[in-house]
Amino acid sequence: MPFKSIALRRHLTAFSILLCSGISSFAHREDYLDKTLVYMTLSQGEVEPEYWFDYGHRSDEKRYFARHHAVLEYGITERWMIEGGATFEKEMGRAFKFGSALIETRYRFAEEGEWPVDLAVSLEGEYEKEDDDELFLIEPRLILSRDIGKLNFTLNLVQEYAVNERQGAFNTAFGIRHDTSRYLRLGAEHKHNWRDDRGGIMPQIWFVPHEEVTLKFGVSFPVGRNDETFGRFALELEF
Repeated sequence: MPFKSIALRRHLTAFSILLCSGISSFAHREDYLDKTLVYMTLSQGEVEPEYWFDYGHRSDEKRYFARHHAVLEYGITERWMIEGGATFEKEMGRAFKFGSALIETRYRFAEEGEWPVDLAVSLEGEYEKEDDDELFLIEPRLILSRDIGKLNFTLNLVQEYAVNERQGAFNTAFGIRHDTSRYLRLGAEHKHNWRDDRGGIMPQIWFVPHEEVTLKFGVSFPVGRNDETFGRFALELEF
């Protein structure tokens, strides 16, 4: 299946140009607020719990919803980590319900800045339940990252396989972040499922009141056939 070709090639070309210039000098650790995973992993033995809260609206169903995400990450080695999490959802007029569960493992190559492009790989397994429908997803992911001064550019290339369906999907996620100060970071990301033409753009702002505490806020606006608009708050801790 062709990529919706011109738009995707433009994204990849622009990212490649950025990778060819500049010097990496600013470390980054946290994932973006939506679907873009970063190159860095937790240190060995480090534990990181996260809580995300979403509140939004689906235009096709004309319903408001709230989602709660709980995530726990652990550093197995200095370059290898594992993550597990679950999501619960409440739609207006409906009962509180389980939404999904996931487990993800991530490995990074080399140290940051040693290669022209910081490279990592990830493998995620996810179980989703919607009414009587169940979906099992496997997602191998290639993570490409580059720092240019206080700017970080990260591109994820994801091949999604649905275990109980024949057809998978190719997904991309791209994030850009500026580490504006010790306490403030500004960014945005774009995600897209190229099979279903469903995506979103999420501008976001991060507050870092302490080196082990990050507060993130963002709003996701729909792209293509996506019908979901929502705001997200995240609390991230490190131990």
